[in-house]
Amino acid sequence: MKRFTHMFACGAALLAIGAQGFAITIDITAPTISFTGTDASGTIQPAIDAYMGSAINTNIADLETKANSTLSTYGDQNDLATGFANANAYSAQAATMQGFQGYKTFALMSGLMIGAQMPSLDPNVISDIPNQVADDPDLYAGLAPAVSFVNLGLNVGKVVGIFNKDSGEKLQKWYANVKFGTVTYTQSMDDGDLDFASTNFGVGVNYQWVNPSKSVWFGLFKWRGVNLGSGLNIQSTSVSFTSKIDPITQPIDDGGSGDITGNIVVTPNIDLGLDMLTFSIPLEATTSVQLLWLANVNFGLGADLVFGSSDITAKASSDVTVTNLKYDDGSNTATASDFSVAPGTLTLDAGTDGGRPSLARLRVMTGLGLNFGPVKIDIPIYYYLLSGLAFGVSAGIVW
Repeated sequence: MKRFTHMFACGAALLAIGAQGFAITIDITAPTISFTGTDASGTIQPAIDAYMGSAINTNIADLETKANSTLSTYGDQNDLATGFANANAYSAQAATMQGFQGYKTFALMSGLMIGAQMPSLDPNVISDIPNQVADDPDLYAGLAPAVSFVNLGLNVGKVVGIFNKDSGEKLQKWYANVKFGTVTYTQSMDDGDLDFASTNFGVGVNYQWVNPSKSVWFGLFKWRGVNLGSGLNIQSTSVSFTSKIDPITQPIDDGGSGDITGNIVVTPNIDLGLDMLTFSIPLEATTSVQLLWLANVNFGLGADLVFGSSDITAKASSDVTVTNLKYDDGSNTATASDFSVAPGTLTLDAGTDGGRPSLARLRVMTGLGLNFGPVKIDIPIYYYLLSGLAFGVSAGIVW
């Protein structure tokens, strides 16, 4: 789990770094400079007072322009929010039973799945994503995980048959399942902590449309028939972490004389947050075959109807400091140690609210599984049209 969530953090950080640019609001207050050294000529303090009275305001305005230019170039990121919402919906299939439908009594599975929305499946495009983010942070891309600890499926006919044999026989082809999983994780990173939380909940219903075949050669080959399924999957994911940006520097201009030199600097660390909530209704048909007693291969076609939202926020605060401060009018000199500087502040508030997932997505499914008697392992792979992917691992007991 540690490696899994760390991988998600890296992917999210890579793609969400552009969140700095949405509906951005930057407020800057100026630092205060006081002369504390010896001023025999009586010229230094008046010069500092004059600078603090007017010229520093121009410098702060220039600094704010630079900050806006650096951050607002990322622009509105609705495509990125949609990409993350799609990925969140793709991952909601965690602990799938797609390779073992048509079971006699029950299935109990657990598993994880990672959903990814890519701008393209071209390997050259994927490898160039870091550069694309730098040039166009509103990238149609996203990454999201899901974990389901328990996915319990029951043959409805078997359960109903306990109470009414005739009704149970009529419902032998019907199956119902419910699943749930939640995980929270915190990991220390260079700039702060990564906080991650995910909750997966789902209910499903399946119908064995075409009955499975009998085993051939004592289980050497077995076709599991065709199964139709639907339900509701709810996936909630939130992640927050800190992103460091390069310092933003404005040289001091004292209004003409050039006696006062130095730099006004801000070095904000931006707290980034992603909150995704999706509701997906799957419609799918699956089939699978058992080969050589051990292997299990499944195939399927499906579509998801998806509703929900994806919000991206960016907040930051930073001291506004002065570096390399110096006064020199040709006759009198004062260095940084002769001044006292009370830092100013920079605050940043940005975000995109209400990004929406794509309403309907078609998908092709496959998976490779292993049979160890009632113990099953499956590696599902989904391809969503327009460059969406989901892959994971499921394990459990089918009886």
